[in-house]
Amino acid sequence: MNLFSFPIVKTFLLLIFSILFAFYFHPFFLFLLIPFIYLVFKWKKYYYLIFFLSFSLYTYFYFPNSQKSQKKNFISQNKIRNYIERTFDNYLEKENKGLVFGLFLGDKTKLSFGLKEIFRKTGLYHILAVSGLHITIFAFVMLIIFNIFQIPFSLRYIFLIPLLFLYAGLCSFQPSILRAGLMFLFISFSYFLNRKTLPINNLFASGVLILLFSPLTLFKTSFQLSFLATFGILYLYPYFDTLINIKNNLIKNILISPFFVSLSAYLATLPIIISTFGNIPTAPVFANLVIIPLVSLIIPLILLVLFFSLFSPFFTLIFSYSLNFLLKILIILTKFFSQIFPLIGVKKEYGILFFLIFLSLIFFCYSFYQKNP
Repeated sequence: MNLFSFPIVKTFLLLIFSILFAFYFHPFFLFLLIPFIYLVFKWKKYYYLIFFLSFSLYTYFYFPNSQKSQKKNFISQNKIRNYIERTFDNYLEKENKGLVFGLFLGDKTKLSFGLKEIFRKTGLYHILAVSGLHITIFAFVMLIIFNIFQIPFSLRYIFLIPLLFLYAGLCSFQPSILRAGLMFLFISFSYFLNRKTLPINNLFASGVLILLFSPLTLFKTSFQLSFLATFGILYLYPYFDTLINIKNNLIKNILISPFFVSLSAYLATLPIIISTFGNIPTAPVFANLVIIPLVSLIIPLILLVLFFSLFSPFFTLIFSYSLNFLLKILIILTKFFSQIFPLIGVKKEYGILFFLIFLSLIFFCYSFYQKNP
């Protein structure tokens, strides 16, 4: 998989360089400009240079004074959030309510400090950031509901896409869910157009769109972690998959493959985790094998509680009991992993070293893909 053969990858890297150039101009960037300008003339694609200069100026002069970073919810979104909060108040225990807000809406303000610390120490804070996992489960549940109501297949995705972006709005359009929503949108379009699309292309295309309209998102930790985790899974996991030589598909699909998926995301995000938080969580690779399947059961139950609360208190009560039980299991398991796996404190400066190691791994995989296309 030659990353640099995709124009969208070049565009994404150019966007990042433009934003960094606009906000953190340093003499070192002049040295980076030399190979960049050389490549522009070599490719004879001068619009790259024009785009770079114009977008850098646009970012520098407009966005520092822009008020677009302020989050604004529509009245309808506020009403829906209020309804969700009332439902959780009525059917969930206090500690579970805060956890559900984190799991379902990415709102960690209602989570107790103790629980936040446990998730942070285990490196499982990512499940409280609405992302691709949540989008996939949400879409799956919605498609089942559409099937129950016998909505024509051709209309299901037409109804689903607005619902996904309504969900993203309820989550305040956090970068992680916006990235996942855009990727789902690209996949849906390719499906309707009967065209094949590469997930890695969808990832970079979503990154380009987000940064075009909101360059400051580049500096948000949630965007960096979400993008790198997805990149790690899409680019590193296929290489790890070639190392798996197990004939038993059940063991491979349930245990080995999820482990390497988790490892791929972990390795990709580790430089940012170290640079931002100054620690190395040792639990995620193993804890994800248990926590992710559990969360995959919890999110559908949240949707079922909200759905039946509209017309059936009886079924709402039944599903809320199951939801409360699974949330307690989640908390117990998270506490268990926090006690078994230590959180290793390191200097934030070491993040650069781990970033170089990660780049080396990327180039190693790049060489592998070149030899084994």
